[in-house]
Amino acid sequence: MREPPKIRSCINCRYMMWLVGVGQGIRCDNAEKNTLEGTELFRIPSREYCCEHFEPKQDSRVELPRLPGRP
Repeated sequence: MREPPKIRSCINCRYMMWLVGVGQGIRCDNAEKNTLEGTELFRIPSREYCCEHFEPKQDSRVELPRLPGRP
């Protein structure tokens, strides 16, 4: 398994949403933070920004089960 990111910032957080392609910028998907801020997703102000809800991204690789009769 990969090491968690060493830099605590929203770019390395599991709740970061990259919505730049649809004109929304970089947003936070943490339910607790968004209920405190209102109904709209919290806009992350900078790459270095970090809040108390930070959780490192998990490894995206998933082990798939082997099919019978295949190596």
